Parts: sequence; C-alpha cells; structure tokens
Amino acid sequence: MQTARQVAAAPVRSARRADDRTGVRQWSIGVARDERARAIVVAIFLSLVFRNTMAAPIRAYAAPLWYVPDLFVLIGFGALTYVGARERVIPWLVFTGLFVLLIVYGVVNNPPLDVLMQGRQVAYVVLAAFAGIGVRHGNQLLARAIVVAAAVAIIGIYWDNFFKVPWSGAAFEGALRTAGVARDWSANGVRRLSGFGLASGDTSILISAGAIAMCGLTRNRLTIVSAIFAALAVHTVLLTTQKATAGWLMITLFAAFVTPLINFKREGFASAKFLRVLGMSGLIGCILVPILFSGVRFSELLSVQAPTLDQRMNDVWPVAMSYLLRFPQALLGYGLGAIGEVARVDDLVMIDNMFLFTALLVGIPLALLLFGFTLYAFWTAAIRDAVDYTALALATLLVLNGITANIIASGGVGSMFLGMSFGLLLRPTRRSAPARQRSRRSRGEASAMAEPR
Repeated sequence: MQTARQVAAAPVRSARRADDRTGVRQWSIGVARDERARAIVVAIFLSLVFRNTMAAPIRAYAAPLWYVPDLFVLIGFGALTYVGARERVIPWLVFTGLFVLLIVYGVVNNPPLDVLMQGRQVAYVVLAAFAGIGVRHGNQLLARAIVVAAAVAIIGIYWDNFFKVPWSGAAFEGALRTAGVARDWSANGVRRLSGFGLASGDTSILISAGAIAMCGLTRNRLTIVSAIFAALAVHTVLLTTQKATAGWLMITLFAAFVTPLINFKREGFASAKFLRVLGMSGLIGCILVPILFSGVRFSELLSVQAPTLDQRMNDVWPVAMSYLLRFPQALLGYGLGAIGEVARVDDLVMIDNMFLFTALLVGIPLALLLFGFTLYAFWTAAIRDAVDYTALALATLLVLNGITANIIASGGVGSMFLGMSFGLLLRPTRRSAPARQRSRRSRGEASAMAEPR
C-alpha cells in the first residue's frame, strides 16, 4: 500500500520519465542522469586519455598496463547497458543491438582478432560520446583534465626535440598485433616527433584538444597564460610535422581570440557562429573532396610541393573508391576488421579520409545517415557555457582534419575526442540551480498537502 508521499511523488516521476525519453537531445538522459554511471564513464574516458598521453613509455616499459583501460571500457559498457535497461532508454538498447550486429557481420567476413581490435576503437567512440553526454553544465573537470594531458604532451615533444626520448629508436610490437610502439616516421628526412605518444598524429590532436579546452576555460580571453599556452601548442604541433592539424588549430585559435576583440569585448564565444559553419563545411568536404579531387595532381596544378596530397588524390582515394563501389559492400560495408591498420589487403590500410573510412566500414547508406546526424548536431548545438564552446571548436578541428586523415580509428585519440565532442554537443538541456530548487519546493508543497491531517 502506497503512502501519501509516494502517491504525491508518482506524477513527478512519471513526468520525468516521459521527459527523459522524448526529444533528440534527451534520448540518453536516462543514462546520463545516473550519477554512478556518469562517474564511471567519465573516469574511464579520462583513463584512456592519459593512457594515450603516456602511450610510448607504457608500451616500452610496462606493456601489460596498456590493456587495463580496455577492461575498464568493458565495465563502462556494462554500466551503460544496465542503466539503459533499467531506465528503458530505447535508443541505447537499439544501439547495443546494432553494435552486436556489426561485430557479428565483421566476424563472418573477417578474422575475429582483427574484428576485436577494431571493435574496441568503435567502443572508444561510443564511450567517449556518453562521457560527454554525462557532463553537467558548468562542470569543468573534463576540460581541465584535457588541458593537463596536453601540457604533459607538450613537455614530451620538447624533450623529444631537444634531448630525444629513450624509446625513440624502439621497434617492437604490442600484444594482439596492435602496431609498433615508437614509430620511426619521417617527413622530408626528419623524424616526426611524438614525445610520450605513440605517433605524431595522436600527439598533435591531443595537444590541439588541450589548446582548445584552454580557450573554453578562459572564455577566449587573451591573457598572458592563454597566449603562452596557445603559442606552445601551435609550435609543438608544428614540430610533429602534422601540417594540416597545425593549420586548422591556428585558424581555430585565431577565431577564438580575435572575434571578441572585433566585437569590442574582452571575452566571449562569438566565434562559435564561424566555427559552426566551418565545421559543417568540413563534414561536407569529407564527402565531396575525394570525389572531386580524385586523380588531380595537386602539386602541378598549383605549382607547389605537396607530395602527401598528391599521394592521397592519385593513389589512395581512387583505389579506396573502387573498393567502395563494389556490390554488396557499397550497401553493407566490409565490416570491422577489414580496413585500416588491421586490414589484410594493402589497398585498404591507408584511407586518409573520414567519410571513405566510415563508408567502407558500414556502407554508404549508414555512413550518410551518420554524417547527416552529425550535421544536425552542428546546426542545433547551443553554446551555453565554456564546455559547449570547447566541444564545438574541437569537433570543427577534427572534422576538418578528417578531410585528409582517418580520424575515426587513427590511434584511437582522434576517435575518442570526436566522440566526446559530439556527446557534449548533444547534452540534454539541464535545469539551472534555481529551477531545481523551485521544483524541490513544489514537490515538498505537494507532499505536504497530500499528508493526512
């Protein structure tokens, strides 16, 4: 038999559950609302971030520790599935079913071990997205942690540049065929610096994420600290010889610091309008650029030296599109374990375009659906606080970088930050503190009125 307090609280719970399962932005609030699941998922995401920050020394001197965060990821998925089932969050349950189907389809067509290795990278994206969804407005823990990780990565790059890290010449494999540890990549005969990271691309994205998070935390105010951090970030990304990442980072930082000054303000997020358009243009560019520029000799066209672009336009993209247009792979994709670093076919190892990689993985129809949903996230994202701005700016940089790079599964760092950014952009609108207090008062008054006299 229910008490008077339970009877009074029942309509409130029913209304809350109805609100939790309606609206595009609120489809996952049932998961994000659970404080224990929120804490678990955010902690696991941060463990992945700092693992990748110190990836090279971990893999060089304590290789078994590399897979500990992967066990945490399994725990995170279990927590999300439990809360999703308990709160009856239908989209999460549907996603879980689709993820299982993706794994089964991959196992049927590709070696199970390769499916496992690529499946965990997809899991990183999903877990990072729910870590972003679970961040409350005004909570700066995630942004501050990313800034700290970037600062460590900057120190590692300077150490690698001036003194050379001890593992710079190491050439050994991690367990389960995950790839070499300190990859001796070079650009024009100069070794690409990676510092504490596994590869220069991962490290450059990590540093860029920290620089953008710093902009959000300072509300784009140009101070001595923010200016020095931005300058160090750009310089170290240039030292990694990741030119595209450095270029987009400079554009993002320039927009962040200059736009408030143009509006005669010391700080603010006015540049969000520019970044929103730039990000949407980047998504469309990911789809159109390989089609329009396939077979173009960029260096001859503009009389410049761009060997990597020439390679993508004449060797990588035409071959990737020839595989993409085969039937039934055009509709269903090749599945997990068939493309990227785990690919057994040399032509499918290096894709260097985010849309081509996604389409080869899951098929053209689903890839277009995912990109359309991402466009919607850009278009509707509300910039309410520093975390929202950080998410928009970082997502913009990553999708622009995705025109000529494989962000989805490149080392896991880009995919994690991409998932986190769109999770933050899709956070459900949360009530302010005064609104919560009014709600508590109204529930208390209703409960008092319902008590027998």
